[in-house]
Amino acid sequence: MIKIEHLSYHYSNGEQGINDISIEINSSTSLAIIGPNGSGKSTFIKCLMGILKPQRGSIILNNQNINKLSITQRSQHIGFVFQDPKEQLFKSTIEQEIRFALRKRKDQKDIESQVETILECCSLTSHRSKHPYDVSITQQKFILIGCALGMNQDIIIMDEPTSGMDYKGIKQLAKIVEFLKKEKKTIIMVSHDLDFISEHFENVMIINHHQCIYQGTFKDACRDETVLSQGEYKLPDIARLSLMAKHQLCTTHQEWIELWKKR
Repeated sequence: MIKIEHLSYHYSNGEQGINDISIEINSSTSLAIIGPNGSGKSTFIKCLMGILKPQRGSIILNNQNINKLSITQRSQHIGFVFQDPKEQLFKSTIEQEIRFALRKRKDQKDIESQVETILECCSLTSHRSKHPYDVSITQQKFILIGCALGMNQDIIIMDEPTSGMDYKGIKQLAKIVEFLKKEKKTIIMVSHDLDFISEHFENVMIINHHQCIYQGTFKDACRDETVLSQGEYKLPDIARLSLMAKHQLCTTHQEWIELWKKR
């Protein structure tokens, strides 16, 4: 569990980043963070990563105050996928990136199998010998997710992963997210893509005016449209369709299919 209490950060120019955020994020859960541009989402996750040091508040991970840990120490627990993944890639081939991530695994006997599993999971097998800069930004993001799997990090934070992705890339990302959920990883994603969130994320946190104005299930947020409107969002397509048809609220296509099977 991550327990965050009264977290605040302001920049040196006096600009407010986040103000007095207190939330709990359960282990093995999926949490989407939404809110208008400039509301404090990126500042919040950078504080989690240790890139920014909050002036006030604490971040407790498994009963340990991680504010006192270096970025390197935090990386043992937390993986991060930047919007621009090139900042995190440095090896000559994609396979070398994955192998580097696996180097600290206690069990080195099954490394070859783990490399193959990760490459396949992230649809990178056919690109394994390519330089990470010679593939698309979508594939670069998948490399970083693969590295997080290799390092066996419990928490994976993704900043706008669907941004710039085509339909095929988003479908593959969905498969990876579902795989991470089966592996009991804690997934935290910053995104504006409510349709993707509605399908794959159980919980949502809304940040606006540098504060957390809502934390709870995504379905509960959709039941009261004023909650989403506070974050300057509208209902996702599937939820709006189910309500227009005067049926029970559906937030995933599978729920919609199951509803019609019963009719």
